[in-house]
Formats: sequence, structure tokens, C-alpha cells
Amino acid sequence: MKPHMSMLVQRRHLCTGVAIVASGMAVAEMVRSFSGWTTTDFLASLAAAHLLLSHAHQLYSAQSQAAMEVRLTGQAAHQWVRYIYPPLYAGLLLPLAGLSPNIGLLIWDLFLVGIEFFACSLIAAAAASSSARRPIFFSALAACATTGAGFGIALGQSEAFILLGVAAAMYELSRGREWSAGACLFVTCIKPQDMLGILVVLLLSRRWKILAAWAAGGVVWVASSLVLVGPHAMGQFFSLASHDDNMPFLVLSGGVTGALAQMAQSPLPAYVAAGVILILGAWVLNRYRARLLSPPLLLPTGICLAVAADPKFLAYGALLFAVLLPAVACRSQWAAAAVWVATDLCYIGTGNVVIPVVSPLQVVLNLIPVVAVVALYLWATLGAEDGNPWGTARVSSIGEAAAVGS
Repeated sequence: MKPHMSMLVQRRHLCTGVAIVASGMAVAEMVRSFSGWTTTDFLASLAAAHLLLSHAHQLYSAQSQAAMEVRLTGQAAHQWVRYIYPPLYAGLLLPLAGLSPNIGLLIWDLFLVGIEFFACSLIAAAAASSSARRPIFFSALAACATTGAGFGIALGQSEAFILLGVAAAMYELSRGREWSAGACLFVTCIKPQDMLGILVVLLLSRRWKILAAWAAGGVVWVASSLVLVGPHAMGQFFSLASHDDNMPFLVLSGGVTGALAQMAQSPLPAYVAAGVILILGAWVLNRYRARLLSPPLLLPTGICLAVAADPKFLAYGALLFAVLLPAVACRSQWAAAAVWVATDLCYIGTGNVVIPVVSPLQVVLNLIPVVAVVALYLWATLGAEDGNPWGTARVSSIGEAAAVGS
């Protein structure tokens, strides 16, 4: 057994303990947030599911969405949440359309928790060494159980589906099945703007099969949307997705680029910084391709870049840390535990993960988790002598990167 794998087995109880404590805190956050179900993303999605059944062409009409939410809650729309996902996503909630919204939210939350658990299992199953799978699973589970991630589940956010798609793609890629890996990324089209990092790493490594299957999934999303709601409603969707006027997400963001938007009180620096980070990230990937563009780390590296550059990274986006934290845990479980504690303390310290950040201290608290996780991921993958949780195969050139796993 390799030395670093032996240490993983000896210290597996650390990740297990952290995961248990983290899960308890996440459940507590979900229970605390459950009382505010009338202003959740789930309610917006449930209203969209009802509109999909009755007035699909009005799916993205502000008046129709607000009226449907009033009908479901029985309350005046003093505050309501806008639905800005593709139409197909609303179809997932059709089985819950006949239930009361609060019961539907409970079932949906349990469903999302099950998805997270399954995603963590897939991440662990992608490991080359069976001895590493248990600590990898529990370190991923701990990342899923931060306060911010728990709040996202309580809101009914979609990050769990994105995590599942990436985890499934990692598993398929570990088996050398590139077409099916790309097909698994179909799920990430729920929020394609958050997946630019994966696009960059796939282009640099010339993974044309994965890209082709992923693009085919995007075509399915667009085609199904046109069939379900029509061209006019899709025009409204793209307008909403690019110019969301319901909530100042850039001011709420806890990411690197979001911190710039908060300090400047303008979205422009965030988008400029996102472009700069993607360009610098591509340079780093090209320089260290032997490690970062190897098949086992291909998708985690893409998530790392996406998290660093995302202008709208909110606290519940910490769910995607589940793809990154296992690499840190395999280098040092103490470092993984420390970054989990820091992440949770920072999100708790902001007072509320979705209230606009107004003080310099809160800007820093929102910034620390992203910077810490990205930095530790690079430390774990670039600094380790022989690798990472998935048994990195070193690749020295673009051609070899495209050949491995084909």
C-alpha cells in the first residue's frame, strides 16, 4: 500500500467524524430555514411546474409566476422568487404538483439529500484505490454538509443535480467511457454559465468525445424547451438568464469576482475579473497539464476553475466543494477538516447567507471559503509527490492527454 494511502486508512475516522458533525449542522440549518418555505426557490419551481401544465407559454411571465405563487401560498406576493431555470427542470417537480407546497418541499429536500449521498458515492467509486474510497466519501459528504449547502437544500436549489452530473461523469471517465461521461454532464446544462471551467479544461485536453456528448445534451435542453414553451417564452428565458433583475446576485456573491462587485458596487469588475481568471487558469492548466489535465483530475480541476471565476457564486455553491475536498483530504485530512470548519464559520459569521453583504468584514468572510478551497486543491494536486485520490496518471502533452482514457 502506498504511504499516503496508508495514512488515509489510519486517519479515516477524522473524515467520518467531521462528516457526522457537518451533517448534523446542515440538517439543523435545513430545519431552521424550512419555516420560510414561502420565499424558496422550490416554490418558484413548483409554480413553474403548475404553469407548465396549464399555461406553458407564460412560464417566464413575471405576472403569471407571481400569480401562481400567490395561488399556491394563499398569501399576497410581498416577496416572491423568480423562476429562471430551463423548462425541463420544472418538469421534474410535476409529481409534486398535487401536494401542498410545504409537504412538497419536504419531499424535494429529502430527494436532494439522496442525490448528494449518491453523488458522494460516485466520487468515491471513481478512486483507483479501494483503500481511499471511505475517506474520499466522507470528505465529500462533509463538503455537502456545510451550513451554506444545507441552506441551499432548504431553498430547493439545483446545485445537487450539478454535483450529481459531475460526479457521474467522473465515475464514467475513470472507467474510460468518454461518451457516457459527456452524456452525464447533460445535467449541468441547468446552469451552463457555471460550467465554463469544465469547458476550458475539456478544450485544453482535447476531449472531443466528452464535448460532443455534452453539446448534444445542450441541444436536447434547447429542443425540449422550444417544444414545451415555444420560441417567445425561450426568448424571455434567455433575457432573464443574462439580465436577472429580481435579485442583485453579483452583490450577494461570495466568490472572488463577487467580492470585487461588492467593493465596487458594480457588476462590471466581476465580469472582467471572471474573464481574467479564466485566462490565467488556462495558462496554469497548460503549464501543469501533467497533473491537472490527467483523466482523474480533469473534471475536479474544471470545477475548481469554475468556482474561482463564477461571478454569481453563492454560499450554497459550496456543495461543489465535494468534488475538490477529497483531493485535499488525501494529502492531509487535517487540512480538509480545517477548511470545512473555516467554511462553516465564515458562512455562519455573515449572519445570513443570502442577505446582501454590506461590510468589509462580511466581504472577507464570504471570500475566504472560495480562496481557501481553491488554494488547498492546487496545493494537494500540484504539491503531492505521487498524486491524488483517483491515482493520477501523468500526462506530458496535449496529445497524450487526449489519448489517455480513449
